[in-house]
Amino acid sequence: MDIFYYTKYNPGDIIDRLYLVYISVKKRVMYFEDREKLNMKGFFNQILRIDLSKRTFQYEAISDEILTKTLGGKGLGTYLLMRENPVGVNPLSPENVFIIAVGPVTGTKMWSQSRFGTYTKSPATEGYGESYCGGALAPKIKGCGVDAILLEGGCASLSWLAIDENGVTFHDAAVLRGKETYETEAAILAHSREGAGAMVIGPAGENRVAIACIKSYKWRSLGRGGMGAVLGVKNVKGITFAGTKDCEVADEEKLKNLIKAIAQKGKESPVTELYQKLGTPMQVKVTNTQKCFPTRYWQSGRFSGWASICADYMQANFEVKAHGCPNCFLRCTKKSVIKNGRHAGLEVEGPEYETIYAIGGLNAIEGLEEVAWLNDVCDRLGIDTMSAGNISSFAIRSMTRTSSRK
Repeated sequence: MDIFYYTKYNPGDIIDRLYLVYISVKKRVMYFEDREKLNMKGFFNQILRIDLSKRTFQYEAISDEILTKTLGGKGLGTYLLMRENPVGVNPLSPENVFIIAVGPVTGTKMWSQSRFGTYTKSPATEGYGESYCGGALAPKIKGCGVDAILLEGGCASLSWLAIDENGVTFHDAAVLRGKETYETEAAILAHSREGAGAMVIGPAGENRVAIACIKSYKWRSLGRGGMGAVLGVKNVKGITFAGTKDCEVADEEKLKNLIKAIAQKGKESPVTELYQKLGTPMQVKVTNTQKCFPTRYWQSGRFSGWASICADYMQANFEVKAHGCPNCFLRCTKKSVIKNGRHAGLEVEGPEYETIYAIGGLNAIEGLEEVAWLNDVCDRLGIDTMSAGNISSFAIRSMTRTSSRK
């Protein structure tokens, strides 16, 4: 065979290799065949469909076959979005479905399990949209006894929803029209079951701003893709979740052992200690040193004023306390209070690295206090800080280029 002439292997070697490939493929086929027979654990095998237009809801079974293929979370959310959303739907119309999905480890003691995703057609890109959020809300969503929630249609008037393991309650939100996110979240939680968590939109979402985000636990964000605008179109000011149901796992003992093993690796990693002490802002120094810090609307990789917006500056000029997500040993999030200056006393969570580079680096703003203040303004209005920083720096860049040509 000519193939033997053009390779350094003899026929016997090639046959051996082909046999190994055959065995590997066979094992994979057997694995997936066996997996089809599994009774999937970590799932409730149901989704919650909410018709906002009719103010009704129903539970729908979801098969092990689908869960085996999608594994919950992003896989399930994307699958449902592709299945449910009409082709060519206007993202800023009530017909654009909004999906919330959790994963099989959500609600367990697995490290970093406390995240959930949202999926829709993005008003910002008019394409596939996804966004993710940490904090303590994910287990309360999973505790409602569902693997995903679908919002279809739109409310006739501004409303907020309360969801738990018993179903959905619709509430009028007229008094919250135009209110900022902090006030809105506090208001709906005051009328919700004890222990509930919430996601809300601000004025940006109500006004269908394409970069509107959804806020949770005051400072947590579903920032990307204009998720807040989608809820705004649907006349949903906020949603509270108060689920407490537990989901069965396949082997509690193996899960505990895995958690211990991950914890041990985490303790041994030098990065863990740095994140625990400095959080994500430590990347400001790292990226500037490597000359890849986004600066002046992506015109440079190093910002001359980086020392005034880095983690060391935060430690020296802010009162900083570690504040981690549930079941996460990194505790990289920092609650920060500005000590001095015109913004003294302002409390924020972070600012995180992405906000620092978007608002600070891209706009060449020196002083982390100013970045934190603008972060707070965006949070209150319900605007994604990364998109806001990119847009404002684009405007500055455009104006400077125009001026230089005159």
